[in-house]
Amino acid sequence: MVKNRLIFLFFKTLKILNKYKLEKDLFNKNWINYVVFVSILLMSVLMCLAFGYLFYYIFIESDKSGQTIIQSAAKNILDKARKRHNEFLINNPGGDIGSKSFDLRTDVIPVGSDSSYPYPQTENWQKAIGAHFIWLEAHVNVDVNSSNKTRTFNMQMTLKMEDMYNFNPGAADVVTGTPDSANGRFEITGLANEYLNESTITRTFIVSEPTNSTSNSNDLINVNNPR
Repeated sequence: MVKNRLIFLFFKTLKILNKYKLEKDLFNKNWINYVVFVSILLMSVLMCLAFGYLFYYIFIESDKSGQTIIQSAAKNILDKARKRHNEFLINNPGGDIGSKSFDLRTDVIPVGSDSSYPYPQTENWQKAIGAHFIWLEAHVNVDVNSSNKTRTFNMQMTLKMEDMYNFNPGAADVVTGTPDSANGRFEITGLANEYLNESTITRTFIVSEPTNSTSNSNDLINVNNPR
């Protein structure tokens, strides 16, 4: 996504310079025009990088479906961590179980496929990303307190997202009913091109529970500490 937008913004900058006849002197050591060119290009790069970092974070915070997705993701990765640690406890009945660290990664999760990972609710996000794909990675530290038979999961979860922004034959806008083919013609004629949206967000959270726990509770996980 960032690469495509940088290319687009670079040529957009050249068009702006051409419009104001600034590129004519750009390489003739006209330092004022050079400063203008570099300033515009740098601003474009910074805006592009900021958007690439923030846009999925904004979706998670502002859309109810986004909030459901981050909770489902936290419970999903916690459940995998619990399963991994339970296997360790079973395989090491008399061993040192004071602490354990490991890494996890899930399969790809299609967002928009069920109530745990629902389609965006707000129209803006429906049009901006719609159905898309995520996967989860996590670094897990587990501390066991043998005296009171509890364990604490310290989780650093990374959610990675990809979405190809394009129009699909046979699909339609969920609000207006406008067929994708109405906009897809711009791709066919070369007036527009599909591009890949990518984003990564990280959350850390801590969950304590009985050592013999085998399933998620319905309690919300505090994942409101973005990194």
